Amino acid sequence: MPVNTKDWCGLQWTKWVPLQREAIRQAVAHVGPGVYRIRYKGRNPNRFVYIGQTGRNLRARLLTLASCANGLHCPYNDPHTAAPHLWLLRRFGKFQFECSGAPIDLPRSGKKPNTVKQILRGTEDMLLWRHRVDINQSTVANYGRFYPGYGRPSNRSKGRMAARLKAGAATRRDCHARPRTRTPIECSTRLQSPSTRTQSPTTAWRTSFSIRY
Repeated sequence: MPVNTKDWCGLQWTKWVPLQREAIRQAVAHVGPGVYRIRYKGRNPNRFVYIGQTGRNLRARLLTLASCANGLHCPYNDPHTAAPHLWLLRRFGKFQFECSGAPIDLPRSGKKPNTVKQILRGTEDMLLWRHRVDINQSTVANYGRFYPGYGRPSNRSKGRMAARLKAGAATRRDCHARPRTRTPIECSTRLQSPSTRTQSPTTAWRTSFSIRY
């Protein structure tokens, strides 16, 4: 199943645009919670670099990532944890990126305030799992991976920038590591009722979520 389509996993994705602020302003209108996907420009359209989510403002989150990834200097781990990796890929690999986002409908916070966060993280995990299953490869910059030969920077408050590792050292997980295949809160048939198994992955996961929680 192609993972770069506008209806992937039952979500309503925006068109693919360059990871540049002006392009994002024109293509992404949603200012609420959502998920997003990043891929290399001009390469395999089904291999994603990063999949993320935000509970606040999808448009602002992509604008922040674009600013940090395209800056003059390698950013810290905040305000966007994927930005240092993308910056190094752009700087040393000469890669350019494209992005696409999709809104997520969330319930109002009620007696279970953690539900919103769980749905967002679960949806992100579902997309990562779906990407792995569909193309038999994981994304480049999720799972704690970082650019080979470089140590991840800290948050700005601690002041440690990304730096080349000493000879023989290795990051805990680099681009070539093969992590365990994750599922969206172990979104398997054992969590689903028979009626959900013919639904789209997103609808089935939400039903499974309500069954479990």
